[in-house]
Amino acid sequence: MTESKMDASKVPSEVGDYILEKQIGHGAFSLVYKGIKKSTNEVVAIKVIDVANSEPSKLEGEINILKEVDHPFIISLIDVLNVNDGNIYIVTDLVEGGELLIELQKILSLKKKKQKL
Repeated sequence: MTESKMDASKVPSEVGDYILEKQIGHGAFSLVYKGIKKSTNEVVAIKVIDVANSEPSKLEGEINILKEVDHPFIISLIDVLNVNDGNIYIVTDLVEGGELLIELQKILSLKKKKQKL
């Protein structure tokens, strides 16, 4: 995974009804945090996106897709916050256990090793 160009020190510890606890991932212009919804104690994932360095059409597309999708095996959109601090906050279900791509690569690697035997 590429290193994020976003500065974690500029991300607040709280935004709206959410506490950002621990950074758990990142993208080129985003950071992902494990968070807590204060009013319900629900554990969530909070993707913090640097608006100045993101493409508005891709950002809007990601949000629209999450709004439209309703499936038990796909994360659900809980909230989107724009508090005019230069970031957009996308709150979703938290799925722990690692990245799907890495797990799929492990499976493919094992299959290739078995084929060689």
